[in-house]
Formats: sequence, C-alpha cells, structure tokens
Amino acid sequence: MVQMTQNYKPDHPSSAESPNQAAFPENTENSRPETKVEASIPEKDMQQAKGYLSNLSITSYLMLISFIAVSVASVLYRQSLSETALLYIGIPLCITFLVALLPRSSSVTGRSLTALTFLFLLSIPILKEGFVCILMAAPIMYAVVGAVAGLIDYFIFRSRKSNKSTKLKSAFVVTLFGMLSLEGTHEVLTFDRENLISRSAIVEGNLEAVRQRLAEVPSFDKPRPFLVRLFPMPVTIEGDGIAVGDQRRMSFVYNKWIYSNSHKGEMIAEIQEASDTRIRSRILSDTSYLSNYLTWQSTEVVLKPIDNTHTEVTWELSYTRKLDPAWYFDPLQKYVVGKVVDIFIENIAKPKKLEKKL
Repeated sequence: MVQMTQNYKPDHPSSAESPNQAAFPENTENSRPETKVEASIPEKDMQQAKGYLSNLSITSYLMLISFIAVSVASVLYRQSLSETALLYIGIPLCITFLVALLPRSSSVTGRSLTALTFLFLLSIPILKEGFVCILMAAPIMYAVVGAVAGLIDYFIFRSRKSNKSTKLKSAFVVTLFGMLSLEGTHEVLTFDRENLISRSAIVEGNLEAVRQRLAEVPSFDKPRPFLVRLFPMPVTIEGDGIAVGDQRRMSFVYNKWIYSNSHKGEMIAEIQEASDTRIRSRILSDTSYLSNYLTWQSTEVVLKPIDNTHTEVTWELSYTRKLDPAWYFDPLQKYVVGKVVDIFIENIAKPKKLEKKL
C-alpha cells in the first residue's frame, strides 16, 4: 500500500501549479519572437506606406472637390450664368478655398492646380465641353488659382516665421476675387460689350475688279493663323451678288471632341445697303458654335480707288461680346476678330486673277 502511494503520480497538475504554467512553462520567452516580427518592419518602409496612403487620401479629396466644382458649374449653365465671371473666376476661387481647408502638409497652390486639372477632365464627359472652350478657359482659371493659392501659401509661410495669424489677409484675398467673380451677373456689374473692329488694306485691282470679287461666292482657302484655326470655318457657303437683299448662307460643323460630338449651325447675312463704294450687311441669324462666345451684328466694306490697278479696302465688323470678365475676354476676342477681318480681305476682297500672278 505504501509502495502504491509512492509510485502514484496525479494526471493533472496540483493546485499549487497553475494550468498555464504546466502547459506552457516558458510562455514569456515564447512570446518574444512575435514582438520581434512586428519590430522587424523597417521604419523607412512604414513611413513610405503611410505617405502613400496619405497621398491617396489627398487625391481622393481633390477629386471630390473637383466633382463639387463641376456640379456648381452645371448649375451655372442651367441658370444662364456660364458666360459670367462666376464660371471663370468663381469656380477656381471655390476650388482654392476648399483645398485650403485640407491639412496643410503641402502647398495649397499645388493641390489647387491639381484639383483644377481634375475639373477640366471631368468637364468633358459631364458638361460635354469642347477642346476650344477648355483652351480658352484654362489660362484665366489657372491664373486665378495660382494667384489666390500663391498668396495664401505666402501668408502661411510668413506666419510660420512671425507666429501671427493670416486668416484676415487670406479672407481679404478671397473676398476681393469673390467680388471680381460677380462681373456679368447684372447690368450694373457689366462693362461695355459692343465692339467694332476695322482693318484696311490696299489690294491689286481696280474698283470694278474688287466689286466683282465681292459679288462672288466667298471661299476661304488661304492659310489662317493658329488661333483662328481653332475655330470652325464654313463647310458650305451659298449665295452671291452685292445688291440689296442678296444673302450669304454659311453652314458650320464643329467637332467639340476633335472627331466626335458635332455641333452644326448656320449663319445668314443679308446686304442692307449698297453703293459703288460701300456695302453694308446685317447678320440675320447665327446658330454656329461661335454664337456661344459673341454675337455678330453687321459688316461694312468701304472701297476707295487708289489708281487704275489698286484699291483700298476697309472692312468693319461689329459684334457683341458675351463672355466675362472683360479684362480677359475683350482683348482676346478683339485679337481673334481682327485676324478674321484680315482673312475676309485676303480671301473675299482680293481679285482671284491677280492672286495667281503674284
């Protein structure tokens, strides 16, 4: 009996020894490798991963801001405010303001320019904007973003040195550009839109030869300046004569996406007054794509004989500017329309027979 008691060993550990200690006598030491695995990731890689996630998050925010801006632009289109400075100054200002609210780990300027680029990309499928509209709007919108965001970044840089708040200065800049964005929204806030462009040139040919050329069906087969080539030219022209009541009917086709998304329109001009040395026409209707930018009013051609082989041609073209702000679009449209008048004189007023001899 004594021997059996001495040889007996319990199947379970005694109460003095906890189950965890019996089953895992070296539990503390076995847990160390797990700690080493977590610490084995290099700190540099961890920082790179965090930076990647941060950049991805910022990009998502910028795309969201761009989508908000496109939505605002869509509302402006529906409210017939897309021709005002609210679109060309207000939208960039809105983008910069929203970007400035994000964590400032990088410059407001860089992020705002990125968001504006996203806006242009989104405007193609959502607003169905053409490449000409984007090319015309890009300089002023990038300039507004660069100016506002650049000033905000400058104020932030100065505040870090002086430890002074820049909120008042930033608010002043935003308010100033906000006031500029109201141009065109009301007659009181609109500058004069009427314009008259006049060009003169001496062409080879007597008065009768020039009149005969003006009476023919116009053709535009000579090279055009680069900026003018961005805009559509007539694909067909019908009508001749320079008597009162004679008309010119021009058909236009503009592919907004270069090869697709076509916009078709027509312009009709009618001669209102005619004499030996003066021909005045009025634009009866215009549904071409150019009517989104300006409204053609009238044309006037004045002929002055110089000698038996030369005639001075003065061509005047009047139009109404539609787009604001005036400080940007007025000189731009004057330059383009001036080139158009030069093209009219070169292609319509100069006698063909004398062109071949030159």
